[in-house]
Amino acid sequence: MRYWGVFGLAVLFFCGMADVRGSEFTSPKGFAITYPTGWRAVPLDKLAQMESGAAHIDAMICKRGDGKFIDNLNVIVMPQPIPIEANIGEKLIALVKGQMEAGGKKLKDMKSQRTDVGGIKAIALAFEIEQPGSDDSMRNWQVYIPGAKQTYIVTCGALKSRWADRWPIFKEMIDTMRIDIAVANDKALSPQQIEERVLRELSAGHQAEADDFLESQIQRFPEVMQVISLLLRCDDKAAKKILNTRCDHFRNSQRVFFLLGACTRSRFDKLAAFHVFRAVNAMNPHTPAGECALHVCAMDSNQLRQGGPKRVDEEFQAFTKLADANPDDVIIRWMLAVQCRTWDRNAEGVVQYKKILEKWNPGPVLVHQTYANLLDELERYDEALVERRKAVEMEPASWSYDGLGHTLGKLRRFAESYEAHAKAVELDPNAANYWANWASTLRGDGKWDEAIEKCKRTIQLDPQYWRALWVWADCLEAQGKKAAALQKYKDAIALEPGHLILKAKIDALEKELRK
Repeated sequence: MRYWGVFGLAVLFFCGMADVRGSEFTSPKGFAITYPTGWRAVPLDKLAQMESGAAHIDAMICKRGDGKFIDNLNVIVMPQPIPIEANIGEKLIALVKGQMEAGGKKLKDMKSQRTDVGGIKAIALAFEIEQPGSDDSMRNWQVYIPGAKQTYIVTCGALKSRWADRWPIFKEMIDTMRIDIAVANDKALSPQQIEERVLRELSAGHQAEADDFLESQIQRFPEVMQVISLLLRCDDKAAKKILNTRCDHFRNSQRVFFLLGACTRSRFDKLAAFHVFRAVNAMNPHTPAGECALHVCAMDSNQLRQGGPKRVDEEFQAFTKLADANPDDVIIRWMLAVQCRTWDRNAEGVVQYKKILEKWNPGPVLVHQTYANLLDELERYDEALVERRKAVEMEPASWSYDGLGHTLGKLRRFAESYEAHAKAVELDPNAANYWANWASTLRGDGKWDEAIEKCKRTIQLDPQYWRALWVWADCLEAQGKKAAALQKYKDAIALEPGHLILKAKIDALEKELRK
């Protein structure tokens, strides 16, 4: 691929070239770049006249530095998209390293991290290239920005000895720059094409990519976003007025936002999903998507809980009937399965997830993760472990490792469990629940002191985390420290008043200590 050969071309020494002044540059390749005052865009015909390698650059934005030194960022268009998936950083590092070493260059200190340019999710690489015959090295920074049909690679660099001076200049540009990739291709996608791509990603197990793509596309529907904002502010009248002005327009985009609501709700972000689903139902309440949205909103409201078990059963029966009447719309059944998890209807949920995986294999990562949660609740740990491993492979995140650690602990495969828990807290060290879950597994292995240490860390992060106090109390009681255990149980119930199991433990210990 042509762009690998120009990775080292990050700083050019030249002067006297003409440039296009202003704050925006539109490339013949079909993308636009905005940039801050003081920077310049070099025309493509000038780039073609430059030294070897420069002809492969599709845009250069530069700024005069000290003396004849030119600070510049280069934009290279790769003719295929790079999905910003969970492990893309590792893949790009391996690929760049291989290409560089094949060209005789030595790389070191390669790192990757997620970032964004103008609100578009991207992946950044940072590394150094050793300079033959010199103690200095070239420090490079590259960001990969995905479009629908191609990828935009922005590069900059400087000698390591000059990097500290150059980086603030590059950072100014990066923070201000915006690449409008919609000019080239994304605007050509219809709502139906957006839906097809999202469903294709989901059915292939690429939920992170589907999420990112949806997030990039919804910006093209500002009126729908305005409706959601109005509903969020409880201004239903103003929202309805907007919806009534362009009924056909909103109905055409309903499925896009139905998918957005489903992906959001699958990650158990109830509040955000609730307002999206309200808008979906308002767009057209008579479609299967509109009916499904209404069921989700009803099940996520406090009113249904107040209606009692019979009302909940009726809602589930109606939702199940809708899913069965639309067997090819997997999203509807997915939302039904998610509600089974929310309402602790574990056996029903397992049935629904099995049906989903008959259509999608593999399914979205949250299908496998939540399916595993339900199997854990039913103590079907061997089956759950299969789903946990799929989830970690698809999206090696803190939450997927935490779930894997939990299931392994239930199977008493403690050494493997501790590795997974350690990975979870490494990826998200400030998440109290991951430390608490690690403590629970240690408790199951009889490692009381280590479990208590994890409980202490949990409480440091979240003093209201009563379940960690419960685990702490259990460990103290197992060590024979009954008075201390009693106090921890009391600390826990103070945060969760009326908890029947905690109350029973407190009563039993008080009775024992009175003897």
